[in-house]
Amino acid sequence: MKTELAQWIQTEIRKATDAKSKRFWNNYLKNEIEFVGVGIPKIRAILKKEFKSLPTPTSEILFEESRKLMQSPIAEDKLAAIVLLELNLQRLESDQLLAWTESIFQDKLIFDWNTCDWLCVKLLTPLVDNGNKSTLQRILSWSEMKYLWHARAALVPFAQTKNLEKHVTQMNQHMITLIQRPERFSKTAVGWVLREISKFDKDFVVKFLNVQKSHLTSEIIDNSLKYSSKEDRNLLKAKIKL
Repeated sequence: MKTELAQWIQTEIRKATDAKSKRFWNNYLKNEIEFVGVGIPKIRAILKKEFKSLPTPTSEILFEESRKLMQSPIAEDKLAAIVLLELNLQRLESDQLLAWTESIFQDKLIFDWNTCDWLCVKLLTPLVDNGNKSTLQRILSWSEMKYLWHARAALVPFAQTKNLEKHVTQMNQHMITLIQRPERFSKTAVGWVLREISKFDKDFVVKFLNVQKSHLTSEIIDNSLKYSSKEDRNLLKAKIKL
């Protein structure tokens, strides 16, 4: 393993920059974070090439080098940090991964929804899928964090879990906490989860929206009911009594 893995990855990413991709992503994220124009497939290919040629790194090295990448202001470096851990996820201890994630948020190294959600889906959703009670509670407890992106990460990992139906009751209070915050991306985390819950329990979604209607936006309502037919969507909106 190269002694400066993070630096090598950054160098390879810079070699692969694409002006068109750069313009697209900077416009798409409204310049909340700087992109240099390298897609995830290319980042993944860079990392896989590295692992084919060198010995497998220890978990300590993985966390250390991933943190170095996270300290960069460039989006692709942060995404590479997540992919680096994702490719080695089976070898990482859950508690170590959660501690690393908490430190990343505590140091505010994530400050946009794209990086936040990529980390949640690629690293934390698999932990939720495993169903360890202490892990689930630890992630959900982040809903109380003041830092927006740390709080958002309390719910986003649950949106794509294989066992969402089992977690709804446990999630309810944390969803209330986030929907009542003023920030858009706190509310949209709830909307994403409600959208997935609507696939199997529309009554829960309508009841939740009704109780929390003073904290809703049209974006949250539309997202929560996204998978309903137009006719059902109109009927459900009528039930919310805005």
